[in-house]
Amino acid sequence: MTERGLSRRVRVALAGVVTGALLAAVGVTVWRVLRPADVSTPAITPYPQSETDTVGPGKRGVFVAAPLIVDDRIRIFAKKREVWADGPPSYHYERSAYWAYRRWPAQLTGVVVAESPRSIVVTSWSDGVLVGIDAKTGKVVWRVEGEVLADEYTGRRTGADTVYSPPGLFTTDTSIITVGAETIRAYSTEGTRLWQIDNPVNAQCRGEEFATSEQIYLLDTCTQTVRRIDTHSGNAQTPLGTSVKSVEPISCATVTSLCRAVRLTSTDGTHTGWLLTESQPIESAPLAQPGALLARDVAIVPNDPKKLTELTGQDPRTGNVIWHWTAPAPSTLLATSGERVIVLVSGRVLATVNGLDGSDMARSGINLLHEPETPYEARITYATNQYVVIERINPDVIEEDSTDDAYYFTHRPVLIAIS
Repeated sequence: MTERGLSRRVRVALAGVVTGALLAAVGVTVWRVLRPADVSTPAITPYPQSETDTVGPGKRGVFVAAPLIVDDRIRIFAKKREVWADGPPSYHYERSAYWAYRRWPAQLTGVVVAESPRSIVVTSWSDGVLVGIDAKTGKVVWRVEGEVLADEYTGRRTGADTVYSPPGLFTTDTSIITVGAETIRAYSTEGTRLWQIDNPVNAQCRGEEFATSEQIYLLDTCTQTVRRIDTHSGNAQTPLGTSVKSVEPISCATVTSLCRAVRLTSTDGTHTGWLLTESQPIESAPLAQPGALLARDVAIVPNDPKKLTELTGQDPRTGNVIWHWTAPAPSTLLATSGERVIVLVSGRVLATVNGLDGSDMARSGINLLHEPETPYEARITYATNQYVVIERINPDVIEEDSTDDAYYFTHRPVLIAIS
């Protein structure tokens, strides 16, 4: 029988059945695409080998995203809903993912690497979940429900803030610390909660936060002091400083974790330096100098942090001068890594100075011929072992008012070099 021969009631019923089937199919498709999901893609190839012993100093490549470097073997990158690894770090471009982990609809808010007893990549998400991933295999090894540390991904194009200064997520010598609006929690590298306390700083009073190997430091803008918490026990320690306006962590493994010193700025504009490598802070006049860093147990003091022409190595406790180093041109003190002091010399040359005696260790050009000759600024420098990563931005840009194209130096703004 043809459709024309069917009664109107039958045709309407058939149309309803077909429409219902189509809507059901669409619903299934939408659910499959949009349902909450975790997608883990573990490694299927051997762990990349370190190449620092076979590759000399100099530029290695430029990248869209900023990496954390693990074991000198892999690079960890972040974007809005995914964390992934490739390697080795010396490879001049991004490669196919060695492993990857993706969540939806949650957004990635932070990434840190805990390296004891094995390297674990710890990720925090906008729904409060913490996920631990074995850096070598890419397999998820633990997952816990925690307090929300941030509402959304804030890494922009490069993901630098997500991997170098993740809000509320820190590493110490033996644990991972989360600082939320309500609580501070400590976890082992295997995901076990070690302790939890109420955050002693009211949400509206939270300033800069950072961690050393054994303590978490919290600027309380209401009391104008820096609160200290022992990360092994959760016990409060004597606050640091008075009339503190801002906090500048010094010589950290990343921007806010495993820091070795701090510079406090008071409300009257004066600076105080503190050495944080022992159980109690030690005041340090050399580290109070603007731009000063720490290499091993030597304070590295620039004569001018913006137009450097001389460095001095000083005892951080006594201020005694150990050595002088003269820059070949106006330069910028970027970072320290172990005893290495990394300086960007005018003309885009990377100089490495031995922080223990002031001797030259290496000097290499990092200019890329296809890039603009206009100046750039180093917004974040991350140094680990011999690797140096520089996130480059255009000078005099305002972050919150600039598009990514206007803000970053090029569409590949992250430079990786070996020092």
